[in-house]
Amino acid sequence: MRIGFSALLLTALLPVVQSCAVWAPGKDPAGQAYIASANKVLFAIQAYHAAEGRLPSSLTELVPKYIPSLPDKPDIWIAKATGELSFHYSPTLGWGQCICVATPTASSFGCGLCYW
Repeated sequence: MRIGFSALLLTALLPVVQSCAVWAPGKDPAGQAYIASANKVLFAIQAYHAAEGRLPSSLTELVPKYIPSLPDKPDIWIAKATGELSFHYSPTLGWGQCICVATPTASSFGCGLCYW
C-alpha cells in the first residue's frame, strides 16, 4: 500500500491542529502557568502605580519592594509609552508561539493569538 504525500503531510500536521482545538490560547497548562506568574508582575505594577503615581519605566523598579523577584519565565516586556505588558510562550502540545498581553489596569493577562 502506498501512502501519498498529502496523506503523510496530514498525518504530520494532525497533532498540531488537534492541539489548537484542545485549548484556546492561554488556556493550556503552559499558558495557565505563565499567566499566573505574569499576573504577579501585573499586580506589582498596580501597587507601584498606586504608591508612586506613575508606571515603572522598567520592571526592575518593582524589585524588591513590590515583588521579591521577577519570574525567569515568562520573559515579560513593558511598553514604555503605554505600560502595556506582553509575553510569548510555546503552547502545550503545539508548535509556535502564543502572545499574551495586559494593560496596567487589567485584572489578568489575556492570550489571544498563536502563530507558527
